[in-house]
Amino acid sequence: MADLHLPTVRTLTRVSAVFSLLGDFIIIYGCMRKGPRHWSTYFRIIFFMTLSDLIASTGYMISDYAIPPPDGEGWQSLCIMQGAFEQVGLGAILLNAALSLNYFLILKLEWPADYIEGLEPYGFAFVFIFTFICTVAPIPLNLYHNAIIWCWIADLPADCTGSSAVECAQGNNAFNYQLYFFYVPLWFCIIFTFVMMSLVVSVVYRQDRAVRKMVESERKKFETTKRIIIQAALYVGAFVLTYIFVTILRVQDFVTGSPGEYTTYLAVFFVPLQGLFNLAGFIFPRTVNARTRLKNAPLRLKILYVFFVVEASTVQKEMRKRANDRPRQPSQSRAPNLPGKLSQASIGGTGDDDDDDSELGYARPDSSSFALSQNRVYESEDINSSYNGTETSPPSSKEDPAEPESEVHEIERSQL
Repeated sequence: MADLHLPTVRTLTRVSAVFSLLGDFIIIYGCMRKGPRHWSTYFRIIFFMTLSDLIASTGYMISDYAIPPPDGEGWQSLCIMQGAFEQVGLGAILLNAALSLNYFLILKLEWPADYIEGLEPYGFAFVFIFTFICTVAPIPLNLYHNAIIWCWIADLPADCTGSSAVECAQGNNAFNYQLYFFYVPLWFCIIFTFVMMSLVVSVVYRQDRAVRKMVESERKKFETTKRIIIQAALYVGAFVLTYIFVTILRVQDFVTGSPGEYTTYLAVFFVPLQGLFNLAGFIFPRTVNARTRLKNAPLRLKILYVFFVVEASTVQKEMRKRANDRPRQPSQSRAPNLPGKLSQASIGGTGDDDDDDSELGYARPDSSSFALSQNRVYESEDINSSYNGTETSPPSSKEDPAEPESEVHEIERSQL
Protein backbone atom coordinates (compact mmCIF):
# COMPACT_ATOMS: atom_id res chain seq x y z
CA MET A 1 0.00 0.00 0.00
CA ALA A 2 3.00 2.26 -0.40
CA ASP A 3 1.42 4.10 -3.36
CA LEU A 4 -1.76 4.98 -1.49
CA HIS A 5 -2.48 8.48 -0.29
CA LEU A 6 -3.30 7.45 3.28
CA PRO A 7 -5.07 10.68 4.37
CA THR A 8 -7.48 10.26 1.44
CA VAL A 9 -8.08 6.61 2.26
CA ARG A 10 -8.76 7.35 5.91
CA THR A 11 -11.09 10.22 5.04
CA LEU A 12 -13.07 7.94 2.71
CA THR A 13 -13.38 5.43 5.53
CA ARG A 14 -14.69 7.99 8.03
CA VAL A 15 -17.22 9.47 5.58
CA SER A 16 -18.54 6.01 4.68
CA ALA A 17 -18.78 5.02 8.34
CA VAL A 18 -20.81 8.14 9.19
CA PHE A 19 -23.36 7.36 6.45
CA SER A 20 -23.50 3.75 7.57
CA LEU A 21 -24.17 4.80 11.16
CA LEU A 22 -26.97 7.06 9.95
CA GLY A 23 -28.59 4.14 8.13
CA ASP A 24 -28.11 1.88 11.16
CA PHE A 25 -29.77 4.35 13.52
CA ILE A 26 -32.79 4.73 11.21
CA ILE A 27 -33.23 0.96 10.96
CA ILE A 28 -32.92 0.47 14.71
CA TYR A 29 -35.42 3.28 15.29
CA GLY A 30 -37.84 1.68 12.83
CA CYS A 31 -37.52 -1.67 14.61
CA MET A 32 -37.95 -0.19 18.08
CA ARG A 33 -40.91 1.86 16.90
CA LYS A 34 -42.71 -1.36 16.02
CA GLY A 35 -41.97 -2.73 19.49
CA PRO A 36 -39.84 -5.80 20.33
CA ARG A 37 -42.91 -7.72 21.50
CA HIS A 38 -44.30 -7.54 17.96
CA TRP A 39 -41.10 -8.62 16.22
CA SER A 40 -41.06 -11.71 14.07
CA THR A 41 -37.99 -13.58 12.84
CA TYR A 42 -37.46 -10.98 10.11
CA PHE A 43 -37.30 -8.06 12.53
CA ARG A 44 -35.07 -9.86 15.01
CA ILE A 45 -32.56 -10.72 12.26
CA ILE A 46 -32.61 -7.16 10.94
CA PHE A 47 -32.20 -5.66 14.40
CA PHE A 48 -29.20 -7.74 15.45
CA MET A 49 -27.63 -7.49 11.99
CA THR A 50 -27.90 -3.71 12.19
CA LEU A 51 -26.58 -3.63 15.75
CA SER A 52 -23.56 -5.66 14.67
CA ASP A 53 -22.93 -3.35 11.73
CA LEU A 54 -23.30 -0.29 13.97
CA ILE A 55 -20.51 -1.56 16.23
CA ALA A 56 -18.29 -2.33 13.23
CA SER A 57 -18.97 1.07 11.64
CA THR A 58 -17.98 2.74 14.90
CA GLY A 59 -14.64 0.94 14.66
CA TYR A 60 -14.19 2.05 11.04
CA MET A 61 -14.99 5.65 11.94
CA ILE A 62 -12.14 5.70 14.48
CA SER A 63 -9.82 4.93 11.54
CA ASP A 64 -6.14 5.69 12.22
CA TYR A 65 -6.78 7.50 15.51
CA ALA A 66 -6.32 4.17 17.32
CA ILE A 67 -2.97 3.26 15.72
CA PRO A 68 -0.28 3.36 18.43
CA PRO A 69 3.21 4.92 18.04
CA PRO A 70 5.42 5.04 16.10
CA ASP A 71 2.93 4.90 13.21
CA GLY A 72 0.12 6.81 14.93
CA GLU A 73 -0.89 8.77 17.97
CA GLY A 74 -3.24 6.25 19.57
CA TRP A 75 -2.53 3.56 22.12
CA GLN A 76 -2.59 -0.23 22.06
CA SER A 77 -5.71 -0.73 24.18
CA LEU A 78 -7.70 1.50 21.81
CA CYS A 79 -6.17 -0.39 18.89
CA ILE A 80 -7.39 -3.69 20.35
CA MET A 81 -10.87 -2.24 20.92
CA GLN A 82 -11.06 -0.96 17.35
CA GLY A 83 -9.97 -4.30 15.91
CA ALA A 84 -12.55 -6.11 18.05
CA PHE A 85 -15.30 -3.69 16.97
CA GLU A 86 -14.51 -4.30 13.32
CA GLN A 87 -14.45 -8.05 13.90
CA VAL A 88 -17.95 -7.87 15.41
CA GLY A 89 -19.06 -7.04 11.85
CA LEU A 90 -18.73 -10.77 11.20
CA GLY A 91 -22.07 -11.11 13.01
CA ALA A 92 -23.73 -8.94 10.36
CA ILE A 93 -22.24 -11.19 7.67
CA LEU A 94 -23.64 -14.33 9.29
CA LEU A 95 -27.03 -12.71 9.82
CA ASN A 96 -27.16 -11.70 6.14
CA ALA A 97 -26.94 -15.40 5.36
CA ALA A 98 -29.60 -16.09 8.00
CA LEU A 99 -31.89 -13.50 6.40
CA SER A 100 -31.59 -15.16 3.00
CA LEU A 101 -32.34 -18.50 4.67
CA ASN A 102 -35.45 -16.98 6.25
CA TYR A 103 -36.69 -15.80 2.84
CA PHE A 104 -35.99 -19.25 1.42
CA LEU A 105 -37.93 -21.06 4.16
CA ILE A 106 -40.91 -18.70 3.84
CA LEU A 107 -41.13 -18.22 0.08
CA LYS A 108 -39.80 -21.48 -1.29
CA LEU A 109 -40.50 -24.15 1.35
CA GLU A 110 -43.57 -22.41 2.84
CA TRP A 111 -42.60 -23.19 6.42
CA PRO A 112 -44.98 -21.80 9.06
CA ALA A 113 -43.74 -18.89 11.16
CA ASP A 114 -44.10 -20.68 14.50
CA TYR A 115 -41.85 -23.50 13.29
CA ILE A 116 -39.18 -21.04 12.16
CA GLU A 117 -39.43 -19.19 15.48
CA GLY A 118 -38.84 -22.48 17.26
CA LEU A 119 -35.51 -22.85 15.45
CA GLU A 120 -34.47 -19.24 16.04
CA PRO A 121 -32.66 -19.76 19.38
CA TYR A 122 -30.29 -22.30 17.79
CA GLY A 123 -29.51 -20.02 14.86
CA PHE A 124 -28.89 -16.95 16.98
CA ALA A 125 -26.83 -18.96 19.46
CA PHE A 126 -24.56 -20.15 16.64
CA VAL A 127 -24.14 -16.63 15.25
CA PHE A 128 -23.39 -15.06 18.63
CA ILE A 129 -20.98 -17.78 19.80
CA PHE A 130 -19.10 -17.94 16.49
CA THR A 131 -18.78 -14.15 16.33
CA PHE A 132 -17.66 -14.02 19.96
CA ILE A 133 -14.92 -16.60 19.37
CA CYS A 134 -13.64 -14.90 16.21
CA THR A 135 -13.64 -11.54 17.99
CA VAL A 136 -12.03 -12.54 21.29
CA ALA A 137 -9.53 -15.17 20.08
CA PRO A 138 -7.18 -12.61 18.42
CA ILE A 139 -6.72 -10.80 21.76
CA PRO A 140 -4.71 -13.52 23.59
CA LEU A 141 -2.98 -14.30 20.28
CA ASN A 142 -1.80 -10.64 20.09
CA LEU A 143 -3.17 -10.18 16.57
CA TYR A 144 -4.80 -6.74 16.75
CA HIS A 145 -2.19 -4.29 15.43
CA ASN A 146 -1.68 -1.48 12.93
CA ALA A 147 -3.21 -2.59 9.61
CA ILE A 148 -2.12 0.64 7.82
CA ILE A 149 -5.61 2.16 7.54
CA TRP A 150 -6.96 1.05 10.91
CA CYS A 151 -6.24 -1.52 13.59
CA TRP A 152 -7.21 -5.09 12.80
CA ILE A 153 -5.60 -8.54 12.55
CA ALA A 154 -2.09 -7.73 11.32
CA ASP A 155 1.59 -8.54 11.65
CA LEU A 156 3.87 -6.46 13.86
CA PRO A 157 5.89 -4.94 12.27
CA ALA A 158 3.74 -4.60 9.16
CA ASP A 159 6.36 -5.92 6.72
CA CYS A 160 7.03 -9.20 8.53
CA THR A 161 5.54 -12.53 7.45
CA GLY A 162 6.16 -16.13 8.29
CA SER A 163 8.74 -16.41 5.48
CA SER A 164 10.20 -12.90 5.65
CA ALA A 165 13.71 -12.06 6.80
CA VAL A 166 12.11 -9.54 9.17
CA GLU A 167 11.18 -11.27 12.39
CA CYS A 168 7.63 -10.74 13.61
CA ALA A 169 7.42 -9.44 17.16
CA GLN A 170 3.71 -10.31 17.30
CA GLY A 171 0.99 -11.44 14.92
CA ASN A 172 3.05 -13.94 12.96
CA ASN A 173 1.04 -15.39 10.01
CA ALA A 174 -1.68 -12.79 10.55
CA PHE A 175 -2.88 -13.26 6.96
CA ASN A 176 -3.84 -16.86 7.76
CA TYR A 177 -5.78 -15.70 10.80
CA GLN A 178 -7.57 -13.13 8.64
CA LEU A 179 -8.67 -15.99 6.43
CA TYR A 180 -9.83 -18.21 9.31
CA PHE A 181 -11.55 -15.54 11.38
CA PHE A 182 -13.08 -13.41 8.64
CA TYR A 183 -12.65 -14.14 4.93
CA VAL A 184 -13.56 -17.83 4.87
CA PRO A 185 -16.84 -17.21 6.78
CA LEU A 186 -17.47 -14.18 4.54
CA TRP A 187 -17.01 -16.08 1.29
CA PHE A 188 -19.07 -19.01 2.55
CA CYS A 189 -21.93 -16.65 3.44
CA ILE A 190 -21.76 -14.95 0.03
CA ILE A 191 -22.03 -18.30 -1.77
CA PHE A 192 -24.77 -19.49 0.59
CA THR A 193 -26.76 -16.29 0.07
CA PHE A 194 -26.51 -16.57 -3.71
CA VAL A 195 -27.76 -20.16 -3.60
CA MET A 196 -30.69 -19.31 -1.32
CA MET A 197 -31.77 -16.31 -3.37
CA SER A 198 -31.45 -18.20 -6.65
CA LEU A 199 -33.91 -20.75 -5.30
CA VAL A 200 -36.23 -17.99 -4.09
CA VAL A 201 -36.17 -16.21 -7.46
CA SER A 202 -37.21 -19.48 -9.09
CA VAL A 203 -40.57 -19.01 -7.34
CA VAL A 204 -41.19 -15.82 -9.31
CA TYR A 205 -39.84 -17.30 -12.52
CA ARG A 206 -42.18 -20.28 -12.28
CA GLN A 207 -45.21 -18.10 -11.53
CA ASP A 208 -44.27 -15.50 -14.12
CA ARG A 209 -44.69 -18.03 -16.91
CA ALA A 210 -48.30 -18.64 -15.88
CA VAL A 211 -49.23 -15.06 -14.96
CA ARG A 212 -51.34 -14.50 -18.08
CA LYS A 213 -53.58 -17.39 -17.14
CA MET A 214 -54.15 -16.09 -13.62
CA VAL A 215 -57.36 -14.49 -12.48
CA GLU A 216 -57.14 -11.00 -11.03
CA SER A 217 -56.86 -12.12 -7.41
CA GLU A 218 -54.03 -14.52 -8.27
CA ARG A 219 -52.20 -11.76 -10.12
CA LYS A 220 -52.32 -9.62 -7.01
CA LYS A 221 -50.85 -12.49 -5.02
CA PHE A 222 -48.08 -12.76 -7.57
CA GLU A 223 -47.34 -9.02 -7.43
CA THR A 224 -47.04 -9.20 -3.65
CA THR A 225 -44.60 -12.08 -3.96
CA LYS A 226 -42.53 -10.06 -6.42
CA ARG A 227 -42.38 -7.07 -4.09
CA ILE A 228 -41.11 -9.19 -1.22
CA ILE A 229 -38.46 -10.78 -3.43
CA ILE A 230 -37.37 -7.31 -4.58
CA GLN A 231 -36.87 -6.41 -0.94
CA ALA A 232 -34.83 -9.58 -0.42
CA ALA A 233 -32.75 -8.73 -3.49
CA LEU A 234 -32.02 -5.29 -2.03
CA TYR A 235 -30.57 -6.88 1.11
CA VAL A 236 -28.50 -9.31 -0.95
CA GLY A 237 -27.30 -6.48 -3.18
CA ALA A 238 -26.27 -4.49 -0.10
CA PHE A 239 -24.33 -7.47 1.22
CA VAL A 240 -22.51 -8.17 -2.04
CA LEU A 241 -21.77 -4.51 -2.80
CA THR A 242 -20.26 -4.09 0.65
CA TYR A 243 -17.78 -6.94 0.34
CA ILE A 244 -17.17 -7.47 -3.39
CA PHE A 245 -14.21 -5.07 -3.59
CA VAL A 246 -12.52 -6.31 -0.45
CA THR A 247 -12.83 -9.82 -1.87
CA ILE A 248 -11.18 -8.71 -5.13
CA LEU A 249 -8.51 -7.00 -3.04
CA ARG A 250 -7.69 -10.21 -1.18
CA VAL A 251 -7.52 -12.18 -4.42
CA GLN A 252 -5.17 -9.61 -5.96
CA ASP A 253 -2.99 -9.68 -2.86
CA PHE A 254 -2.84 -13.47 -2.92
CA VAL A 255 -2.11 -13.77 -6.66
CA THR A 256 0.20 -10.83 -7.27
CA GLY A 257 1.48 -10.14 -3.77
CA SER A 258 0.37 -6.50 -4.02
CA PRO A 259 -3.21 -5.20 -3.72
CA GLY A 260 -4.38 -2.83 -6.44
CA GLU A 261 -4.45 0.88 -5.65
CA TYR A 262 -7.92 1.66 -7.01
CA THR A 263 -9.34 -1.57 -5.64
CA THR A 264 -8.10 -0.52 -2.21
CA TYR A 265 -9.84 2.84 -2.49
CA LEU A 266 -13.09 1.12 -3.45
CA ALA A 267 -12.75 -1.49 -0.70
CA VAL A 268 -12.18 0.99 2.14
CA PHE A 269 -15.07 3.13 0.86
CA PHE A 270 -17.66 0.34 0.49
CA VAL A 271 -16.86 -1.90 3.48
CA PRO A 272 -18.18 0.61 6.07
CA LEU A 273 -21.33 1.39 4.03
CA GLN A 274 -23.45 -1.67 4.72
CA GLY A 275 -25.75 0.14 7.14
CA LEU A 276 -26.69 2.68 4.48
CA PHE A 277 -27.20 -0.04 1.86
CA ASN A 278 -29.40 -2.10 4.20
CA LEU A 279 -31.60 0.94 4.75
CA ALA A 280 -32.77 0.71 1.13
CA GLY A 281 -34.21 -2.76 1.77
CA PHE A 282 -35.70 -1.82 5.13
CA ILE A 283 -37.66 1.19 3.88
CA PHE A 284 -38.69 -0.43 0.59
CA PRO A 285 -42.26 -1.35 1.73
CA ARG A 286 -42.86 2.19 2.95
CA THR A 287 -41.50 3.57 -0.30
CA VAL A 288 -44.01 1.45 -2.22
CA ASN A 289 -46.85 2.68 0.02
CA ALA A 290 -45.75 6.30 -0.40
CA ARG A 291 -45.75 5.94 -4.20
CA THR A 292 -49.10 4.17 -4.40
CA ARG A 293 -51.44 4.54 -1.39
CA LEU A 294 -50.14 8.00 -0.50
CA LYS A 295 -49.26 9.22 -3.98
CA ASN A 296 -51.12 12.53 -3.57
CA ALA A 297 -49.63 13.32 -0.17
CA PRO A 298 -47.19 16.24 0.04
CA LEU A 299 -43.59 15.27 -0.66
CA ARG A 300 -42.53 16.39 2.80
CA LEU A 301 -44.97 14.00 4.48
CA LYS A 302 -43.95 11.18 2.14
CA ILE A 303 -40.30 11.57 3.11
CA LEU A 304 -41.14 11.74 6.82
CA TYR A 305 -43.34 8.66 6.48
CA VAL A 306 -40.71 6.64 4.59
CA PHE A 307 -38.09 7.37 7.27
CA PHE A 308 -40.39 6.57 10.22
CA VAL A 309 -40.69 10.16 11.44
CA VAL A 310 -44.48 10.19 11.12
CA GLU A 311 -47.08 7.46 11.08
CA ALA A 312 -49.66 6.77 8.41
CA SER A 313 -52.36 8.19 10.71
CA THR A 314 -50.52 11.54 10.72
CA VAL A 315 -50.46 11.59 6.94
CA GLN A 316 -54.14 10.68 6.92
CA LYS A 317 -55.06 13.54 9.24
CA GLU A 318 -53.10 16.05 7.20
CA MET A 319 -54.63 14.92 3.92
CA ARG A 320 -58.13 14.92 5.40
CA LYS A 321 -57.59 18.41 6.75
CA ARG A 322 -56.46 19.67 3.36
CA ALA A 323 -59.46 18.05 1.67
CA ASN A 324 -61.89 19.60 4.18
CA ASP A 325 -60.26 23.03 3.88
CA ARG A 326 -60.62 22.97 0.12
CA PRO A 327 -63.48 25.34 -0.97
CA ARG A 328 -66.56 23.54 -2.20
CA GLN A 329 -67.87 24.09 -5.71
CA PRO A 330 -71.54 25.16 -5.45
CA SER A 331 -72.39 23.48 -8.74
CA GLN A 332 -71.09 20.09 -7.74
CA SER A 333 -72.31 17.67 -5.12
CA ARG A 334 -69.72 16.20 -2.79
CA ALA A 335 -69.82 12.65 -1.57
CA PRO A 336 -69.39 12.44 2.20
CA ASN A 337 -66.33 10.82 3.69
CA LEU A 338 -66.91 7.55 5.46
CA PRO A 339 -65.84 7.51 9.11
CA GLY A 340 -62.26 6.32 9.51
CA LYS A 341 -61.43 6.57 5.80
CA LEU A 342 -59.96 9.06 3.42
CA SER A 343 -61.99 10.49 0.60
CA GLN A 344 -60.98 9.37 -2.86
CA ALA A 345 -60.20 12.98 -3.75
CA SER A 346 -57.75 13.31 -0.87
CA ILE A 347 -55.78 10.18 -1.74
CA GLY A 348 -55.97 10.20 -5.50
CA GLY A 349 -57.99 7.03 -5.70
CA THR A 350 -60.05 5.88 -8.65
CA GLY A 351 -63.36 6.10 -6.90
CA ASP A 352 -64.01 2.41 -7.38
CA ASP A 353 -65.35 0.47 -4.44
CA ASP A 354 -62.54 -2.05 -4.77
CA ASP A 355 -59.98 0.63 -3.81
CA ASP A 356 -61.72 1.94 -0.70
CA ASP A 357 -59.83 -0.28 1.73
CA SER A 358 -56.35 -0.04 0.22
CA GLU A 359 -55.22 3.55 0.69
CA LEU A 360 -52.65 2.81 3.41
CA GLY A 361 -51.67 -0.71 2.51
CA TYR A 362 -54.80 -2.50 3.68
CA ALA A 363 -56.46 -4.70 1.13
CA ARG A 364 -59.55 -6.80 1.26
CA PRO A 365 -58.90 -10.43 2.10
CA ASP A 366 -60.59 -11.66 -1.07
CA SER A 367 -58.43 -9.52 -3.38
CA SER A 368 -54.87 -9.43 -2.08
CA SER A 369 -54.43 -12.14 0.51
CA PHE A 370 -51.73 -14.30 -0.83
CA ALA A 371 -49.82 -16.72 -1.64
CA LEU A 372 -47.64 -19.70 -1.19
CA SER A 373 -49.03 -20.72 2.18
CA GLN A 374 -52.62 -20.03 1.08
CA ASN A 375 -53.32 -18.07 4.30
CA ARG A 376 -55.41 -14.92 4.40
CA VAL A 377 -52.94 -12.12 5.03
CA TYR A 378 -52.33 -8.41 4.69
CA GLU A 379 -49.45 -6.85 2.79
CA SER A 380 -46.42 -6.31 4.99
CA GLU A 381 -42.68 -5.95 4.90
CA ASP A 382 -42.68 -8.54 7.67
CA ILE A 383 -42.76 -11.65 5.49
CA ASN A 384 -42.99 -14.03 8.43
CA SER A 385 -46.35 -12.59 9.47
CA SER A 386 -47.54 -12.11 5.90
CA TYR A 387 -46.99 -15.68 4.79
CA ASN A 388 -48.01 -17.52 7.89
CA GLY A 389 -51.16 -15.96 9.18
CA THR A 390 -49.61 -14.33 12.25
CA GLU A 391 -50.47 -10.82 11.19
CA THR A 392 -52.65 -8.43 13.12
CA SER A 393 -56.32 -9.00 12.41
CA PRO A 394 -58.05 -6.67 9.95
CA PRO A 395 -59.86 -3.68 11.38
CA SER A 396 -63.36 -4.45 12.49
CA SER A 397 -66.24 -2.78 10.74
CA LYS A 398 -67.70 -2.16 14.20
CA GLU A 399 -64.95 0.34 15.14
CA ASP A 400 -66.17 3.41 16.93
CA PRO A 401 -66.52 6.05 14.21
CA ALA A 402 -65.50 8.70 16.71
CA GLU A 403 -61.91 7.36 16.65
CA PRO A 404 -61.07 6.69 12.98
CA GLU A 405 -57.30 6.91 13.50
CA SER A 406 -57.23 3.77 15.62
CA GLU A 407 -58.16 1.69 12.59
CA VAL A 408 -55.29 3.09 10.57
CA HIS A 409 -52.91 2.65 13.49
CA GLU A 410 -53.90 -0.99 13.79
CA ILE A 411 -53.35 -1.53 10.06
CA GLU A 412 -49.97 0.16 10.21
CA ARG A 413 -48.90 -1.86 13.25
CA SER A 414 -49.58 -5.08 11.40
CA GLN A 415 -47.62 -4.21 8.30
CA LEU A 416 -45.14 -1.39 8.72
